[in-house]
Amino acid sequence: MASPSSPQHHAWQVRVLATDGHGGTAPVGGGTLLPEGRLLTCAHVVRDALGVPRTADGGRPGTDTVIEIDSPVFDSAWRGRATVEEWYTEGPIQDIAVLRLADVPPGLAHARLSLSVEQARETDSIHVVGYPRDSPYGLRAGVRVRDPGGNRAGRVQLDIAPDSQARIERGFSGCAVLDAVTGAVLGVLVSTSVRADGTVGLVGWMIPIRSIPRLSDLVPVARPLTVGAVPEDLLALLSDLNFVRVEHAYASAVDDRYVHDIRWQLPTAWAALSELDDLPPREDGVPRLLIFLEEAAHSVPYLRRRLRAWSDVLHPRHSAHIADLRARGPQPADGDAEPARLVIRAEPLDADTGPPPSYLVSHWLGVGRPDRVAQADYGEPRKVATADVPSRVLELIRRAEEELGRRSGRTDRLRVECFLPVTLLGLAVESWKVGPTRARRAPRLGARFEVVLRSWERAYEPDYRPHLWRWQHRWRRLSEGGGRVYWAPDRDHPAELPDELEDIDIVACVLGDGPADEAGLDDLYVALEAGIPVIVWRRAAQPETPEQRKANEIGFRGLLRSLIAADDGLAPPGSHVRELPRSLRNQRVRRGKRASGETELFDPYHVALLYDDPTRIPGTRHSGSLHTPPRTVTASDP
Repeated sequence: MASPSSPQHHAWQVRVLATDGHGGTAPVGGGTLLPEGRLLTCAHVVRDALGVPRTADGGRPGTDTVIEIDSPVFDSAWRGRATVEEWYTEGPIQDIAVLRLADVPPGLAHARLSLSVEQARETDSIHVVGYPRDSPYGLRAGVRVRDPGGNRAGRVQLDIAPDSQARIERGFSGCAVLDAVTGAVLGVLVSTSVRADGTVGLVGWMIPIRSIPRLSDLVPVARPLTVGAVPEDLLALLSDLNFVRVEHAYASAVDDRYVHDIRWQLPTAWAALSELDDLPPREDGVPRLLIFLEEAAHSVPYLRRRLRAWSDVLHPRHSAHIADLRARGPQPADGDAEPARLVIRAEPLDADTGPPPSYLVSHWLGVGRPDRVAQADYGEPRKVATADVPSRVLELIRRAEEELGRRSGRTDRLRVECFLPVTLLGLAVESWKVGPTRARRAPRLGARFEVVLRSWERAYEPDYRPHLWRWQHRWRRLSEGGGRVYWAPDRDHPAELPDELEDIDIVACVLGDGPADEAGLDDLYVALEAGIPVIVWRRAAQPETPEQRKANEIGFRGLLRSLIAADDGLAPPGSHVRELPRSLRNQRVRRGKRASGETELFDPYHVALLYDDPTRIPGTRHSGSLHTPPRTVTASDP
């Protein structure tokens, strides 16, 4: 299951729709996606969607009655059709409906559920996102979990949090009550109260997950470990955490037996923890699980408190070693050093008026950690025609590999960064074949290296200087693991992109087809001027029928959601966006290792990634040589 981010952007919550009387639809409430295509909501929300008056008989809708739903966070063009599977309007549990979706699109993850209402009373991280009339795309209300009560048995009181600017109103029914720290759904909101003075929405009522028949079976149960039981909330969090996030911690724990490609056998942090539980201690006697938990606490800040608390419980005899690890901070592991960077810049030459246009290609190589940048000089910049850009880039990469091989014996930790003007962003750099080779088939750049694009215009054109502060602010937010991802609607549902990207908390933007046509090119310019540091788009295959285009667009977004993990409220998506260069490369390598019959979401070689760090822009004074200072780094160093 994907692991989403900001509370208002979990895609597993859908909107339940009703006709609005003008030929369109409007949300009347929400629902939570469960495993196997089921959907949890309120019975009265279903009745509102079908236009049944609330004063009418509360009978169950027929099995052929269709309820429309959508999820603008997942895909603004997707519409789902559901029918009623379970109906609870009498007895101890009232006003609950479980629907069955006719089809669940690839990439749409289900929610994780929790039975622990008591623990939720001690936290201030509980909230509900509803869809009132004036906020059909979501309004977040913070709440506090109180005691059982209300006008019907089995309900739990929710008070609006003191700092919440929203109230519980019509449109919140059926929506999930979510703990943003654990990422788990505690229950479904069913009603609100009206005070004698007419004040609405200060108190609401939810039905807990644990009270709804058969839903408790969907809560994960830990398999026994030799070290003891795993806390329920921690098990769920680790089960949703991509292994890439804790690869360093795993490498530190097994430094004497680390297998570089182990990530394909260990898809999640929980799988890594289970694997370590089966291994003997290190030669120095320190449990490998201890090393893993302490290093993971450094790598995943939002889990730090929980991981350390469990580590203290498991390893009381190693308190001195634990204290030493926490004092020293994260320890380097094999392959954990920042990747070497080959920065290639193609500067358009305005003086060249005849076709084909030419570019001045410069290049830099940075080796090691940011505070230890080595230097290498590979000659002067070269004027290159458009048709010769690929061969020149591949030649520079070959030389960089030779240099890295002499220095460290490893060339797999190289990131290729290409500063390209918009006229060259259509080049599928990640799909170019590495060479020369005697074999008839050669690997592609996107499999051998992390490949990212950079915007030449934003880095060097004066027109972009007024936007620099936004670019820097968003990058700083992303570097801290914060911010959110903006998913641009597809072409059939255009949005006011310039207005929506003014939200300064956006650190990444997923576009549609990118600069393949005039509309996509304009979207790219809007995102660049808005200072969005990470921009992703689909390299569309040509020609493409409307049906193929729709299927490819859905597959593209599904793949991106599986990498960004932005669907369950666990952590800010920025913490996953930072890993995109590595996780996208891993996805390209893994594409050839899928098991027989496993479904391919989308060809990862058709994903273009612009990953633009404003603190690493090579200056014009170094043009022509792979050179950076040996011990210090400035803002102009690559």
